[in-house]
Amino acid sequence: MDSEEKNWIESQLKIENANKRIGGHFTAGAWLRQSKVWTLAAAHFLLNVSGYGFILWLPTIVQRSSGLPPFLSNLCAAIPFGVAVAAAYAAGRSSDRTGERKIHACIPMVWGAVFLLLSAVPGQPFVLVMLWLSLIGGGVYGWGPVFWQIPTLTLGESAAAASIGLINSVGNLGGFVGPAIMGYVLSKGHGYPTVAVILAFSFLTSATLIASLRFPQSASETCK
Repeated sequence: MDSEEKNWIESQLKIENANKRIGGHFTAGAWLRQSKVWTLAAAHFLLNVSGYGFILWLPTIVQRSSGLPPFLSNLCAAIPFGVAVAAAYAAGRSSDRTGERKIHACIPMVWGAVFLLLSAVPGQPFVLVMLWLSLIGGGVYGWGPVFWQIPTLTLGESAAAASIGLINSVGNLGGFVGPAIMGYVLSKGHGYPTVAVILAFSFLTSATLIASLRFPQSASETCK
């Protein structure tokens, strides 16, 4: 590692620490009264409703849309995960390069909602449906690397660890609710378009919650 790289790392650590301190310090239970914590928890819950609802039913959706045998349907269902890896990497890299967090977190959510709705348009050939489903994978996973940086920007260092635990605990409940909603709606005779609208609404609500947060985009000025 040369001196230029070392200086860059040190400057980034100073910026990160300054961002963490901007939110202030809280007592052990004060973070529970922070509206930002519950906003992030609600957003994470809804993101998991959409994400897990889509992921766990993806092979079934592919098979119903294509009429392919289960083996080939499962192979096709793996494609969105490849797009997801690329989207998560691109979002994280772009966010780190620009120092911007909120927009980078919201874009994959809106992205996922748009392609969910496009995938639900009836009468499309399977190739086009598969394209939309693949792009949805980018929305399902693209927000993750940036989202988990937001708690440390909106809260002080003393509250960040505890708040992340709460956000994750509440959010993980969405991993149960999402698939349950899809199973219930489909069992009642409703088609995939109905489910896609519900999941897209969940994504858009999450993006709205994140967009409503107020926090410094960068603390670079305070480190100069």
